Amino acid sequence: MAGLAAIFLTGCVERDKPGVAIQKLAADIVFGVKPADETPPPNLSPGQAGQGDATTYVPDGPSAFDQGSAFGGGNFSGPSGSPRSRLPRVTPLAPPKSTCPPAALTAFPAKEAGQTVEGVPTEGQYRWKRSGTQTSATLPNIKIPVSGFEQRLIRNVVKVSETEYTFETVQPELGTNVTTISTFKVKIGAVSKTVQPPIEPPDLTRPTSPVPLPITPPGNQPTLPKPPLPSNVSVGDPERGISLVKLQRVDAAGNSSELAFSPGVLYLPLDIVPGEEFNAVGIDPRTGSVLQHQAKVTKRDRVDACGEVVDGWVVESTQTFTGPGQAAPPRTYKYLIAPQLGGIIISEEIHTAGPQGTTDVVLSLGQLKPAPLPAAPPQQGTQK
Repeated sequence: MAGLAAIFLTGCVERDKPGVAIQKLAADIVFGVKPADETPPPNLSPGQAGQGDATTYVPDGPSAFDQGSAFGGGNFSGPSGSPRSRLPRVTPLAPPKSTCPPAALTAFPAKEAGQTVEGVPTEGQYRWKRSGTQTSATLPNIKIPVSGFEQRLIRNVVKVSETEYTFETVQPELGTNVTTISTFKVKIGAVSKTVQPPIEPPDLTRPTSPVPLPITPPGNQPTLPKPPLPSNVSVGDPERGISLVKLQRVDAAGNSSELAFSPGVLYLPLDIVPGEEFNAVGIDPRTGSVLQHQAKVTKRDRVDACGEVVDGWVVESTQTFTGPGQAAPPRTYKYLIAPQLGGIIISEEIHTAGPQGTTDVVLSLGQLKPAPLPAAPPQQGTQK
């Protein structure tokens, strides 16, 4: 998932050098000649972090989490009523050092985004692109560029039943050494109903009369505004599609915190209906924290994953988080979900403004075929 970190999560994009660039067209179509053989794809195994790149600290498996942590604060060392839990070991991962070519003008998605999910997500490491700016409270007029790449993971795909499965995404938070682990639940065939309004609602400002009125009103009457036409509204099972059910945060030292939402926060109802609006609310019973998600499914769109085009559904939303003694400013969150890839998020556009500064970033998938998951580090006391 994307996005829930110092309230929510992160992303990335590489900037092109100034100048003029020409994308390669299919030479056999445009010029009537056969193009040269494609060069082999670059090595996508993680390497050393470059300028602007982020490091992802991957914990080795689950653990018990802190019972008094706040959501998205990033301060793991401050005072607390209970000791902070620590994960046994974290593995730092940096993005691969390879080029990110743009997709050809004639490129099309290998598979179109359908109305429901197909299969399950493919586990592995995915490079993501980052672009945008941030500001801080200490330098409010200075825009700090966000660029480069980051490494995200999809792991722990668990099939619960024929119509339900869960998976985790692991990603770094912007500007911190904190990594967020989001657990999503995908439920197919849940009770769901899309309520469609009439073609035009009745005009309550001009009620009709069954018989002619005895007095004819003056001809020049002011035109009163008509009530707005409501959009399609989705109702039914609160988890009737792709839902966020858990958020975990871990820093480079292994300190951790957790929020578990009940019910899960719906990110995309299934089956997908363009124009559908929905309002989801998730509550963490342990802390009383609440995440509200007001969203609308708009259209299909595409992501350029460093030369490979990926299709997905666009959801535009506003998210609001409140916790014990704190309330984060609302954030505008636009994301794309690819149901043909098991329901994973492939792009995030995040806009926030608060006392700590502003964030305006676009994060998107930069690798369609993942690298293998990192090997678990050796346990303490064992020989290599």
